[in-house]
Amino acid sequence: MMLAWRFWSGNSAMFARYSGVFRSVVALIMLLLFLPYGLSDYRVACTIYREMGDVNLGALLSLHGSASSHCDTDIIPRGVVHAEAMAWAVRDINSRNDILPGVTLGFDIRDDCRNEDISLWMSLLMLENISPDAFKDSCPGTTVSSTNLTDTLHDDLSHTIIGIIGTSRSATSIPVAQITALFQVPLMSFWASSNELSDKARFPYFLRTVPPDQHQIIAIVDMLQYFQWEYIAVIHSVDSYGLHGARELLVLTEQRGICVAFTSAVNQYPTEKELSEVVAKLVRYKYAHVVVMFSALQVANAVLGQVAKMEPGLKRTWIGGDDWGFDLTEHGFTDIAQGSLFTRFYSQTVPNFEAHLAGLDPATDTVSSWFTDYRNARRSELGCGENTTECPGVFPDNPSNDFVVSPVIDGVYAFAHALDSLLKQCPGGLNNCTDVNTITGHGLMPHLRNVNFAGTGGLLYFDENADPPGKYIMKNYKRLEDGSYASVEIGVWNSLNAGKRLQLQVDEIRWQDGSTEAPRSTCIPDCVEGFILVPSEDKCCWTCQECSNNEIVINRTVELTTKACLACDIASWPSHNRSVCEDIIPTTLSFQDPVVITILLFTLIGLILTGLTVAGFMVYRDRALIKAASRELSSIILVGVIVAIVGVVLLLLPPTRWTCLVSEAAISLSFTLTYAPTLLKVNRIYRIFRASKKSVRRPKWVSPRNLLFVAGVLILVQIIVIAISSSVRPVKALSTVPAVPTNYLELYCAFGYEFLVPCTYNLALIVACCFYAFKTRQVPDNYNESKFIAVSVYSTLVVCLAALPVYFTAVAVLQKVATLCSALLLNVYLTLVCLYLPKLYAVRFLPKEQTNQTLNVIRGGTISSKVDGSGGSGSVVGQIRPL
Repeated sequence: MMLAWRFWSGNSAMFARYSGVFRSVVALIMLLLFLPYGLSDYRVACTIYREMGDVNLGALLSLHGSASSHCDTDIIPRGVVHAEAMAWAVRDINSRNDILPGVTLGFDIRDDCRNEDISLWMSLLMLENISPDAFKDSCPGTTVSSTNLTDTLHDDLSHTIIGIIGTSRSATSIPVAQITALFQVPLMSFWASSNELSDKARFPYFLRTVPPDQHQIIAIVDMLQYFQWEYIAVIHSVDSYGLHGARELLVLTEQRGICVAFTSAVNQYPTEKELSEVVAKLVRYKYAHVVVMFSALQVANAVLGQVAKMEPGLKRTWIGGDDWGFDLTEHGFTDIAQGSLFTRFYSQTVPNFEAHLAGLDPATDTVSSWFTDYRNARRSELGCGENTTECPGVFPDNPSNDFVVSPVIDGVYAFAHALDSLLKQCPGGLNNCTDVNTITGHGLMPHLRNVNFAGTGGLLYFDENADPPGKYIMKNYKRLEDGSYASVEIGVWNSLNAGKRLQLQVDEIRWQDGSTEAPRSTCIPDCVEGFILVPSEDKCCWTCQECSNNEIVINRTVELTTKACLACDIASWPSHNRSVCEDIIPTTLSFQDPVVITILLFTLIGLILTGLTVAGFMVYRDRALIKAASRELSSIILVGVIVAIVGVVLLLLPPTRWTCLVSEAAISLSFTLTYAPTLLKVNRIYRIFRASKKSVRRPKWVSPRNLLFVAGVLILVQIIVIAISSSVRPVKALSTVPAVPTNYLELYCAFGYEFLVPCTYNLALIVACCFYAFKTRQVPDNYNESKFIAVSVYSTLVVCLAALPVYFTAVAVLQKVATLCSALLLNVYLTLVCLYLPKLYAVRFLPKEQTNQTLNVIRGGTISSKVDGSGGSGSVVGQIRPL
């Protein structure tokens, strides 16, 4: 039947040009050809609730649903209440004198079964006044609830329908609105909200008492923005309501910067495979915690049922439109749907109707057969007897709001006000309009478009598209204190409040598991300190990427996703929260370090040995052996040893400008003080024995005064070199430069190339000492001081040649300092052990006669020694005076 209707609707403009007879013939052909194939349960579909009057309103309400075929579900409570609301509104109008005086309004209510075929068929039965024989087999055994008719539909088909209330779905309203337009009969829906129906070129006779979906979509998006939900999923039904609503939603979310992870279209009768794919997407897009389901009731229930079957623990916040979410508890969706939010058409409580509904009794009142059937089934379910006067729970405590009754009642009153306005314009007044059958939809339509009255849900008027203002109640499906579940009003959305359309009572909302904290729905994770956002492979999604250890996180703009990593310079390190670079406080050597402790221990030992040596020289300064070793030069050497020890201590102290300058001078000067006198001593021995081969006369410049003068000159040269190098490029206390950035810097005295100049001078002295030590290696054993000097200078030369490269190439400050300290301490110990320990040992522990014999001291200070001409032992007489 729908295939034929699509052909009809596609050419409706052409058919509209023809007479009513042609329309009647076409309608009859459609009924006779397609009706037998479109109706599976005529007993359910053909039930009628009728009460005729002078002027009659038709109604197509959803008393049953279509799960897989036609009219195969239980009675829908909402439809039962809507039917009684329409009947009550008609009777209320008939009881008033201020509106339609002298005119009785009637009603003809039928079941559309939420099905397009049945809706189209029922509208044709109400609209076309054809011979009764044309419909004698259409509804065999029709049940009619009426106060003035017999039990057959065919006894009175001449009644006039000036307008129709319904339908309750956009998908069913579209074909009905098209066929009513052909017959010029207004159709006023109390629930169809598809934007498609606002097209007056296609639906000139369609009106509605609920706002179009464009307002509902704005309300939903406003709510998404209110809770800062940036990443959502969209599921919609494949009908006019779902398709147009989803399209509008996608456009508006893109404009508002809300990303839609995926959209899934679900057919009216979805298969298991189709539903499984939807659930798989919900699991796949795990960050889309909010799902907007813009669909028909059966589609939404099918999706929730599949979620409960496949992923019962899936936590999602469902955002529903006005077409579903009314029977979540009955279907067992309490755990899955808890915390969901719904938009509901604004509906005020109608106390008079609620009192009427509560007191209805099929035994004494005229009610529909649907009311009776539902009441009996509900009583049986609740365990109430047939004779019980009160049976709580048949309908909710607040049916006006729970079943959104206001739009139905307002629709009836809109027709009544329009009809009253039309009748008042009759020539000669209302009393001259005796033939109400002459009233047509064409003449009534302008009055409908211009109605403006205070309805049950507020002021009702229609805009240029025959749509009312947008106003919605926001509801939250939550668990109550008594353990039950219900949809509770938590706010209002009103399109007329331009400043603040959405007003929510956030404290009243309960989310999943009863939480009071709104869930997050974003694909932008909260990165911990030190991480930035980088795009991931998924649409609109980001992931956290860690910055390097030496990098901070900076904001290039105010947006969250424009953070970047910025490396700190070598002397700074990121703060604890990685927001700024903070200067690194360089560390110095710790006196608790084992290496430092070892150096200090050897320094202390060296200092003790030096003190003992000085004391020994002072005690035995008059002994010949001490005199022969040149007390003056030996004293200078001891001063150099002490300076070397001081240099070690300075190197271990926290580096400053002055400690670095003094330590650099001490290191250079200590070697000069040690090896300038040593060079003179070994040179003196070399020249004496060389001169003894030629003459017995003493060589020049070997007296103590001469030697002290030369030593002073050599030391002065070093002092000048140190002063010049320190002035040109003074040493500084600097931080180390690590090869890999690290939160650790060490402060040290950065001896540069200027340090090599005095070192080179000292190296020249040491090399000269080595040369003369080598030359005097074969002097008689009595003069073995030259051999000890040779051991000392050879060792020192090796240590210096090894220490300098290590110092300049080492990375760690401890290595640098330990190298220099070791070189200084080795020089101290070599000097003490090789130059002083043998003499002190001899003068202290050997007999005086033996030391004198060793020196070959003769009268007048001449020393005889045998040296042959070849350099071996021979007979050479030399004269040497003790120094």
